Amino acid sequence: MSVINQFWDFFTGTNKQDPNAAPSVTPYDYSALYNALYSLYNNDEAVVTDDTTRRLRTVVNRSVEFFAAKMLPGAKIDVMATTGEEGNQTENTALKEAIEQVIKDSNLGNNKPAMLRGFSLYGDSFVRVRGDDQKTYLEDVSPFFVTDFAEDSRGFLTYIRIDIPIIDNSDVEAQQGTPALYTEYWDNTEQVYRSWVTLRTANTPLNQLGSPQEEIKFSALGVDFIPIVHTKFRDTGDARGLSCVYHALDKIYEANRIATRLHDLLFAFGEPIFVASANDKDAAGRPLPPPKIATGSAGTATTAEAAKETIFGRLISLPGVATLNALIPDIDYADALLILNAQMEEIEKDLPELRWYSLNPTTQGAMSGTALRTMLGAAIDRANEARNNFMSSLSRMMEMAITIGQFNGIFDKSLGNFDSGDFNHQLIVDDSWGESVAEKGATMAALTGGGVPAPIAMKLAGFTEEQVKEAFPNGLQPAPQMPQSRAGTIVRDANGKPAIQVN
Repeated sequence: MSVINQFWDFFTGTNKQDPNAAPSVTPYDYSALYNALYSLYNNDEAVVTDDTTRRLRTVVNRSVEFFAAKMLPGAKIDVMATTGEEGNQTENTALKEAIEQVIKDSNLGNNKPAMLRGFSLYGDSFVRVRGDDQKTYLEDVSPFFVTDFAEDSRGFLTYIRIDIPIIDNSDVEAQQGTPALYTEYWDNTEQVYRSWVTLRTANTPLNQLGSPQEEIKFSALGVDFIPIVHTKFRDTGDARGLSCVYHALDKIYEANRIATRLHDLLFAFGEPIFVASANDKDAAGRPLPPPKIATGSAGTATTAEAAKETIFGRLISLPGVATLNALIPDIDYADALLILNAQMEEIEKDLPELRWYSLNPTTQGAMSGTALRTMLGAAIDRANEARNNFMSSLSRMMEMAITIGQFNGIFDKSLGNFDSGDFNHQLIVDDSWGESVAEKGATMAALTGGGVPAPIAMKLAGFTEEQVKEAFPNGLQPAPQMPQSRAGTIVRDANGKPAIQVN
């Protein structure tokens, strides 16, 4: 859509950097797409107005849940922070504790699943860093409410407009609140934040919102940046990211259409499925009317015409040469179902994560990590791309949070500052497809057998820095091991003295 955006802005004269300009409807009004994705995910409402296609074969929920569960599994996020030059680094305990405090105050363990679901479904994540004199925390902002924004080449926001429908309770004399629109605008060029509460709409230019209720310079907030981070699930160069299913929406909708039509033909959903006809004429040569079929106790059919319960089931008796034909087409439903299943296989090629659901729990448990990674290679690549994007943004959020926390007196100034690189850290989460300890051990044994030093081999095999340090606190020398006693054998230490076993 980037080309369309450029043409739209050119012909309408819209300058996105001008806060008085109206938002371009074509490039930035994503609400229709977001609503369609939301309906597909929850399997409710229609994709378009008056659409009768039911979501009988939608896979949107499965795809979103796969990434929500597998991108950043577990509730714990470990922090690794070091200080010093390369090769002579020590743990930065103060920075580590500060970041862990932000994670705790943000309740990230509980809020992360909802953030990841929205990130996967809509393709965008907007997270605002907030702070006061008590805490510094992260707040998820739905992309539904982000009306307009722009970023520089580094991915930092240069401006952003957020419009949120609210209930205005400022009029104390009113019996109930009034629907209103809360608008906030961040401008990095002017280094100013403004907010309004109006009765306007989200596409109203800023210069028509009147005087802002609040206007604050960035310096009064202790920042020189917009404390909002935008992350794309899949980055194609457009302003917004693409969701995990965006590229397959046409195929998903077509599969739903095929399934809906087959079900309509087969069951007619409560509508009549039989037609009675008379195949004869009266004495004057006129066609006889079709016979009446009793449909209940109030029916007017004769005894011969009424439905009768027999040993063969419920039968319908018709007079003369009258016939009863089914409205259900005489088609080969097995072949029609093959067409639908072929469409589902085509969708699976676009959404390789669906292969995960074709495995039963027994098969999943029996397969090794290597086998799962091989079978789900394409899905893992997609998950890792989104995971890396989100983790990189999460680290940026933490650096912003430390800066804001220092200004509010939550964190000590001795932590340094962002410009000097003092906030460098690494966030570590579990890997859903990580190798088992046995697989890592086998890899490490192969590496050490080839002459690779044990600590390096251990790191290359996939063990964490903490595990490597615990096993090799003295660098290349392994940690001293307690001698193990064996029946009938006296175990001695390095000085030749018998070892003492404590039970």
